[in-house]
Amino acid sequence: MNPEVSIVTPVYNGEEFLEEYFQNILAQTFQNWECIIVNDGSTDNTLSIIEKYAVLDKRISYYTIPNSGIPKVPRDMAIGMAKGNWIVPVDADDLIINDYLEKILLRANTTNADIVLPQMYFFKNNQKEKPLHILPLKKFDKNRILSGKEAVMYTIFDVQIGTNGALIKYTLSQNLSRFRKEINHLRADEFDMRELLLNANSVAFSDAVYFYRQHSKEVTKKITAKSFDYLITDYETKKLIEKHFVKDSLQVKQMQKHRVLGLVSRRILWFKHKSKLSENQKNEARAIFENYTQDICCKYYFDFSVWQKILYFALLQFKLK
Repeated sequence: MNPEVSIVTPVYNGEEFLEEYFQNILAQTFQNWECIIVNDGSTDNTLSIIEKYAVLDKRISYYTIPNSGIPKVPRDMAIGMAKGNWIVPVDADDLIINDYLEKILLRANTTNADIVLPQMYFFKNNQKEKPLHILPLKKFDKNRILSGKEAVMYTIFDVQIGTNGALIKYTLSQNLSRFRKEINHLRADEFDMRELLLNANSVAFSDAVYFYRQHSKEVTKKITAKSFDYLITDYETKKLIEKHFVKDSLQVKQMQKHRVLGLVSRRILWFKHKSKLSENQKNEARAIFENYTQDICCKYYFDFSVWQKILYFALLQFKLK
């Protein structure tokens, strides 16, 4: 008998979190699941921990691949091997409550939604009881059933919902072009989730809680050329939004505004941290700026304040030396 749910997890050098991750999965009150974990060429003790749990529970399977450098590659591999009626991506350093699968599946069954989104609790330093931020926002009506087009706009600009740990109908994930090689940047999972939302008939929300771990500043703020991949994600998402919404619609304008803010934030990042980059990394970052921001112009500042317009315009004029 096939499992009802396939939990798919990419992992790279995750030995610090894997014991807790597996204990968390094994504690689920809903039992008809499989867990597919793809080891992305880890160099620490990751593989031995995975092997231990795969022996303990036959519902856990694993594969090792050469390091790809981005989570999308091992995640897509895991999705491609899934046998469940539903897919649930869970990162190896994140956690879910013990009745997570039970709650989120119940919501899917009662709403007939293609995607069900959980509550996301952002935490650090193992302090799950003191979340730094919660999505959906308090003002958001979690009882609403949205179309995919409605839902995706809540992930852009004024972000009100979170998508990590989403319950995704298997047929939806398999029907999309999930394995496109050209979408291979660091934040490609954000693009993929937006594409899934746009192709979903309906999206519901559950009170199942997904704990998203925010790492220490030293881990997450290491500046490399990949720190500027945000611009690639925004560019690809812009094309996706233009495909699904009419020209000059509010949705397209909001996406362009989102891109302006993203460009400004990456410019600031460049000026603050460029000294930490090697010359090759600087050239790679410059190429990202050049290739993915040429179509951004001031006309998309449609409802910024005057001072914001002046500041942003000034920032965009500086050469990336």
